Amino acid sequence: MFAITFLQPAYLYGLIIVLPMILLYVFTIKRRSSALKFSLFLMTGIPKGHRVYVRHLPFILRLVACVLLIIIIAQPVKSGGLHDLEKTGINIVLALDISTSMKEADLNPNRLTVAKAKAEQFIAKRTNDRIGLVVFGSEALLQCPLTLDHQALTAFVRDINFLQEISSQTAIGNAIAMGVIALNRGDRNPYNRNPDSRTSSKTWELPSRVEDIAALTAGVAAISKQSPINATTQNATTQKKRGSKVIVLITDGRNTSTELDPITAAQIARAFGIKIYTIGIGEPAKNFYPYSNNTPQELQENFYAQSLIDETTLKELATLTSGKYFNVQDSQALELTFKEIDNLEKTTFNEKKYLVQNTRYLSFAYIVFIVFSLELVLANLYVRKRPS
Repeated sequence: MFAITFLQPAYLYGLIIVLPMILLYVFTIKRRSSALKFSLFLMTGIPKGHRVYVRHLPFILRLVACVLLIIIIAQPVKSGGLHDLEKTGINIVLALDISTSMKEADLNPNRLTVAKAKAEQFIAKRTNDRIGLVVFGSEALLQCPLTLDHQALTAFVRDINFLQEISSQTAIGNAIAMGVIALNRGDRNPYNRNPDSRTSSKTWELPSRVEDIAALTAGVAAISKQSPINATTQNATTQKKRGSKVIVLITDGRNTSTELDPITAAQIARAFGIKIYTIGIGEPAKNFYPYSNNTPQELQENFYAQSLIDETTLKELATLTSGKYFNVQDSQALELTFKEIDNLEKTTFNEKKYLVQNTRYLSFAYIVFIVFSLELVLANLYVRKRPS
């Protein structure tokens, strides 16, 4: 809401002079009228000219000009309300399991469809955050880099489906590694390819087998073009400068890939100041899903394989990175989990405000100039004066 305020409002008391000016003018007019001593009988039938009606206009204009001059001295400004000086979002990577077990229909119509829908709702609420998308099965694929274009990101989420070539296993470690890469390369485009193409974790030359944290640290550090020591020691500065970094990992199973250990990947995430929230879908000991193979359709309908959620690992991933583990067994619980994460990871804002003020001196000065000009024209060229 816009309003006119004054930097020197005390000068507005000068408007008191308006009343004495009016009284003086009225007194002067009456005094001149009483000094005229002749009969007006012979002038009764003479029509009055329009100049008679504007004879007081010069004084009115002079009065308006004085009022405007006092307003100018009081320094008027136009206030545009309070505005944020700065606001900063956080960086989030959603890592979604697309292994075969996500076809389980305990969440209607299946786990993957429900997870996609709840992820869309979560994205819609994080308007100031850059969000990326990783899907994973036997390897991790970067579907969308960190972006503020949530409309495009939502389209990527809706396009997620089961990929036969990577749906046979669950590479949780690779998913975390891809999230680490995306979050640490978020300030520049790490892909020399079209934005709608899939980027595999293997593209980044991650070590296929890592026996110790030092080797993995060196590998991730080389990709992110910063030393692991700096990544750790400058973590606090980085979070203040760029906002916090979060991975939301959604899975319904356990790590079945030997390529990259999830705990090792989580330790690297911690070194880069990344927090991991893990969401396990389904009952920890009673997950069964339709097993897809080359058997006839009538056998597939009755052929199930057991998939157990590795809650111990998922909890450890969250604990290592100061995150939190959630177990959800229905659609409503998954929605509440996303809401809790939304509340835990609030976008950080700089609370400093500034008041937008635009000076209005010139606007009033132009009006004063016009009013004074009209007053001079009317007083000297248009309105007749009685000789003194």
